[in-house]
Amino acid sequence: MFWLFFAALAASQPTSAAAVPGPPGKPVVVNPDWVQKPDGATVERYYPAYPWGAGVEGRATIECVVTVEGTTADCKVISEDPRGAGFGEAVISMATTFRFRPKTIDGKPVGGAKVVVPIKFATQALPKTDIDRLRTCAGWWQTLMESKPFDRDDTFDFAAFEIQRLQFVQIEVWLKRTPSQILGDLDAAAAEAKASPPSADVIDACRARVAKAIAATGAR
Repeated sequence: MFWLFFAALAASQPTSAAAVPGPPGKPVVVNPDWVQKPDGATVERYYPAYPWGAGVEGRATIECVVTVEGTTADCKVISEDPRGAGFGEAVISMATTFRFRPKTIDGKPVGGAKVVVPIKFATQALPKTDIDRLRTCAGWWQTLMESKPFDRDDTFDFAAFEIQRLQFVQIEVWLKRTPSQILGDLDAAAAEAKASPPSADVIDACRARVAKAIAATGAR
């Protein structure tokens, strides 16, 4: 169900795990390398609950110290997208499952080397969604409902408006936006959609997302 993408492991020392010989008489250094990466089941276990439920994908990059035992310590988040979505904390928690070959000097393992691990979270079963796309859909549906008399027999348009608005509001609440900020964001999204209507491809994507949600609930 879940796809996990690892960018190249970067270390504060040279990134290659091969021996790094120095000048004659200098020690031979081998940098940390993976022994155990998290698999899809591990990512599913640590995927933040609300982003997963909303179909929100994300990524985070952390920096950790590799101990002499090959475990991680002193991990910190370097970057997270979207910010505040919990992906950084998720990777910090997931780092307890990481296992490395520790750095060695002349064949002896030592602790203290730092590694940088970027991870992307993605869902296969749910449509690719991000906050900006959902904002666009919510704004477009709101302008649609305002631009024509509401037909109570038009189940699709009514459901579409409610679904897109609800999903957008749920994400805004989860991001700790206040009620007045949420209403302002909805109005701003509608104003943007009026000023610059989304492309046909984006509208088709909005309709497809709503159709799938309606079908899943048996509303149609």
